[in-house]
Amino acid sequence: MGTLEEFTYIDAPPALVYHLLRDLANQARYFPRGMKYRRALTAATDVVGARVEIDIQVAGPFWRSYVVQLHAVEEDRALVIGTPDAATLVARWRLDPEPPGTLATVTVDFLDRGLLAPRFATVLRRHYRALLQRLRALAEEQRPPPRR
Repeated sequence: MGTLEEFTYIDAPPALVYHLLRDLANQARYFPRGMKYRRALTAATDVVGARVEIDIQVAGPFWRSYVVQLHAVEEDRALVIGTPDAATLVARWRLDPEPPGTLATVTVDFLDRGLLAPRFATVLRRHYRALLQRLRALAEEQRPPPRR
């Protein structure tokens, strides 16, 4: 089992960042190259128990498909998203208010096995760094104008 942690400051309120993360179908808007949103597997994609299918590029033409599920939420503060068994891949998102924005931290636990296991941790870290950058850009683009 491997673990990685990445974080970034987002100049947008936690409620906005939380909204972007909570809807699993919405994640396609900020997935980086090397991660693909495939399809929704449940009618709702923003409630606990919602499932979608995604692909993660491991190396060159090699991709792994995953079903991911929204396991738990704490309104505007935290989310847990991972494979249905919560053993293969689990991303724990924490959103801490840092006025006027948000410190977004993701901790990912993953099972690294198979021929490409040594490379998987490096690739996964790169994908989550890029995902955070794209999430930050989208949230900052959508943030409400400052009050005067």
